[in-house]
Amino acid sequence: MGIFDGFIKTEVNRLLQGQNLYNANTFRWINKDAPIMMPDNPKTYIEDGYLKFAAINRCVNLLLNKVASVPVIIYEEKEGATNQKFKEFQLLNKSLEIPQKFKAQLIKVKTLTETTNKELQKLIDEPNDMQSWDDWVKYFVGSYLLTGNAYDYFNGPVIDIEKPEKNIYSEHFVLPTGMIQIISGGMNKPVKSFRMEYGTNQFLDYPESQIIHWKSFNPEFMWSGSQLYGISVLRAYLEPILRNKLGDKELSRQMANGGVFGFIGAKNPEHNLSIDQKKEMKQALIDAKKSNDEISRIFPTGIPLEWTSIGLPVADLKLIEVANLDEESIYKAFNVPLVYSNQDSASYNNQSTADKQFIYNAIAPLCEDIGSLLTKKLCKGIEKRTGKKFRIYLDYNALPEMQADMSKISDWLSKSPELTYNEKREAKGYGRLEITGMDSIFISGNERLIEDAAIPMSDFPAEFDTPL
Repeated sequence: MGIFDGFIKTEVNRLLQGQNLYNANTFRWINKDAPIMMPDNPKTYIEDGYLKFAAINRCVNLLLNKVASVPVIIYEEKEGATNQKFKEFQLLNKSLEIPQKFKAQLIKVKTLTETTNKELQKLIDEPNDMQSWDDWVKYFVGSYLLTGNAYDYFNGPVIDIEKPEKNIYSEHFVLPTGMIQIISGGMNKPVKSFRMEYGTNQFLDYPESQIIHWKSFNPEFMWSGSQLYGISVLRAYLEPILRNKLGDKELSRQMANGGVFGFIGAKNPEHNLSIDQKKEMKQALIDAKKSNDEISRIFPTGIPLEWTSIGLPVADLKLIEVANLDEESIYKAFNVPLVYSNQDSASYNNQSTADKQFIYNAIAPLCEDIGSLLTKKLCKGIEKRTGKKFRIYLDYNALPEMQADMSKISDWLSKSPELTYNEKREAKGYGRLEITGMDSIFISGNERLIEDAAIPMSDFPAEFDTPL
């Protein structure tokens, strides 16, 4: 190593001291204020997918309507509550076994209390002047499902870019995914802001501290930093999307043409038709196709003719079979059970099982992500002002498909004398009652308060005072 090389290495090490070495190595090629290119074109999944592929449209709308119907609950964390405990609750809550779900409800009762907070409730019920919760959550989830990315911008009367924990928000808006670019702050701050372009050389930058960026897993690390974006689940299904687009065009074309086309000519060379005969035959075929008279579709010829087709008919192309296979792959991509693609073929028992699979595999992960993102963004500042710790939770167990399980849990709770009535109410999702006895433990039998069941020492005979 030469003197110059040694000097460069020493200088680089000096500059990196105290820096985040992960960022310094991973984002070393990203310049400050440079836009980071997306690895995908979101319009592909929206225009050729959602707007033109019926299976994608059905699956996404099914997911959006179901997530929008999930009630949002604000919890206050009790002393001793931890993120690991909450993860354990979420994991057990998705179990198909009632004892595990019962244990999940017990963890919730011990660590969380349903509460109200006007500031949080306002941002949930009315995200902004133009949208209700249903409108907002459909746009937010829909952007994520189709493109792998969703952006939510928070605004309010008090905004401190340097200390976002002091921010007070009064509204939030989902930004159009296809118009957003990440702007880098250099290797020490890979994400500085999010830029929305609305015209040629016209854009607006949103500070990173005021944005929720919900993104899917992206393992494709690139020197350009494109791993900072999520990847659409549909990226692996680009071929089915293309086939669907081409297949629909082919079906429409053949329906318009009445089937495949081809040539009619004399079977034997010595019977070649003149130009006038060819024109007359063509006109006769056109007239026959237009006519409603069956007899007019039969006409005699004086020579044997031969038909040479061009292309294959729909049946031979198997366009419908291919389309069905592509639809199945789309349902699997969105974790939607296949019985939802054909309700007529589903028995009651199969439908009941499929409903649970749909909630656990497709709806629950979305609800958990949304609750986690909103908790992280909204609750920190309120916690500093109130001294309390809050958690936002989308309770998918309140959905009709889950009520059979909740009925079994209710039966378990009725056999749990170690819990107070308020704890049982909270486990069922009814909330607390501030009346006497609801936070006390009753003994089984005559349902007496435990302190009333105790026998005072003064009631015992004197010989019981003698040490053993």
